[in-house]
Amino acid sequence: MSFYPSTVYPGAMADASESSTLWFERLYAYLRLPFWAGALLFGVGLPIAIALMAIAAGDLWGHLPLVIVVAIYGGMGLFTQVAARTARRRVEGIDEYTKSMRQGNPLNIGPLYSRRMAFLTFVGLELVVRPLYIFYGLSPGFTLAQRILVGLPFIYVDLFAYTFVWVLAYSFYAIYKVGQMELSLKPFTEDHSLGLNPLGRLALMLTGLYLLFLLFNLLPNVLSGILAAPILAFQTFLGLLAFAFFFLPLLPLRQKLNRTRRDLHAQLSPRLTRLYATINEESEGGIQRELVNELTLLKAMEEDIHQIYRWPFDTGVVVRLSVIVFSTTAITLSQVIATFFGL
Repeated sequence: MSFYPSTVYPGAMADASESSTLWFERLYAYLRLPFWAGALLFGVGLPIAIALMAIAAGDLWGHLPLVIVVAIYGGMGLFTQVAARTARRRVEGIDEYTKSMRQGNPLNIGPLYSRRMAFLTFVGLELVVRPLYIFYGLSPGFTLAQRILVGLPFIYVDLFAYTFVWVLAYSFYAIYKVGQMELSLKPFTEDHSLGLNPLGRLALMLTGLYLLFLLFNLLPNVLSGILAAPILAFQTFLGLLAFAFFFLPLLPLRQKLNRTRRDLHAQLSPRLTRLYATINEESEGGIQRELVNELTLLKAMEEDIHQIYRWPFDTGVVVRLSVIVFSTTAITLSQVIATFFGL
């Protein structure tokens, strides 16, 4: 049994349990470890061991509290494994849920499990982000060699963190792809979201995981008391991106909802117009009960059409998301201002 993705050869079947899991899940299965044990050992225990070796190699015993910071950052390694696994399962659930709605159109979620794409995401983001923390995330007394050594356990944890980023990105993309397809929507009389609410809930859950990821990422700097303005500004920017990550994948679904509203109104409006004209003609001699009943029915239908969501989620969701994003961003921004002005 290998923890690498299975290859399907002619006449052979790939093991679905291997090809439909993330690389670290396959690794733990290969080592015959329960997921929680593997996540703790590789996500928290190993970073601490790497930190101790880095401290010994760099003669940094005076900075032993770094181990505590690494252990907390290792908590992000544990969190991102659980979060990536949760996101994977939710996307698989959405794939199954929308199968009948997609009218035979396939939703390719295979890249979600890709070890190669997770590794490329790790390399790309590490080259961009890690120098920022190496040069601004430590006190000025560290040499460049010591900064690199101290960064090793964080780089290791980032292997899990950026796997989560890949899963998150592809999950948002999967929501967008579903929205791009021709869908067989539920009748508005059964569901005011036309059956699209689970996609909106998935986008909200992914955004919440993303915000928790940002908090974990900032925590080591908060605990060490090193809050350089470039790092805080970068974190603020990432926090504001939460709105884009939430809304952009849902735009095609919003278009479907609004198009359905317009089409239903277009069907109903001529009937209402003719009915009002008939009522105006007969108003002097009294209005027939049949006309009143028909008007009541059409107005009720119009009210039901107005109840169709403009987005595939409850409006209260946007309020809660805005409060979370703005509160976390405000806290980070206040730290930026305080650091910049030396307050």
